Amino acid sequence: MLLLGVVIDRLLLKHTENKRVEREGLRWKSEIESLLEPLKQQQEVFKKFIKEYCDVKDRFDIPYINSQLLLKCEIFDSLNKEDLYRFLQIQHENADVATHEYHKVIQVISSLKSCQHNLSDVISEMKSGSSKLINQFEEVTREYNRRLTVCLDDNQLPLAGTLQNLYNEKINKQMPYVNIFELEDSFVRPSINIIVESNGDKKVRNELRNNLQSMLDTIQGLRNEKIYVKQNLEQFVEIYGKAADTIVTIKFDK
Repeated sequence: MLLLGVVIDRLLLKHTENKRVEREGLRWKSEIESLLEPLKQQQEVFKKFIKEYCDVKDRFDIPYINSQLLLKCEIFDSLNKEDLYRFLQIQHENADVATHEYHKVIQVISSLKSCQHNLSDVISEMKSGSSKLINQFEEVTREYNRRLTVCLDDNQLPLAGTLQNLYNEKINKQMPYVNIFELEDSFVRPSINIIVESNGDKKVRNELRNNLQSMLDTIQGLRNEKIYVKQNLEQFVEIYGKAADTIVTIKFDK
């Protein structure tokens, strides 16, 4: 009778443990499948950002990128991976199948965590890089205006007044909401053309033109930031698409 009682206790413990593992396994299943809609929404957010910002040549303001919190996959840090594996073993009664499905789950979580971390870095780097370039542009612009003022005072350049009028029209009047991208065609290149056609002190003309070329280089740097973000977001869209495709193939049940 004592032996029978021990056997019964063990069977009850095993049954209780299996039920617990089943409950935890079903939670893994629910949490993984709940990622499908956020993955779809995040891809649409990235595509919209690319279309409305990256692909719009002269859009200067940076739209907000809404990040799906569920895709950080923090919930899985509180779940036991051993329970998931045991659940899959019980469901499939085949170690190879259980291992294969287990690795698909872990791969999805790992890739999404990596993407979310990288997304944060990409946005931070873009904002930091753009901020530095904008500061550079403002410094060069101030230097250009200072040189132009000297030209006017000393009559060093016949067309200095024309350049000053263009500066006032395209920059001073637009402050503080200057769209630097638009300045490429409305201010910088026209100013270069005026200087090329102008007479006067050659050294002064070269200094002004160098300032304007620095502005062009800075504008190109800002455009490169757009390209950098677009390339990364396109990669994220691809990775999220593959993650969603993998999720629907995971066999939690027989």
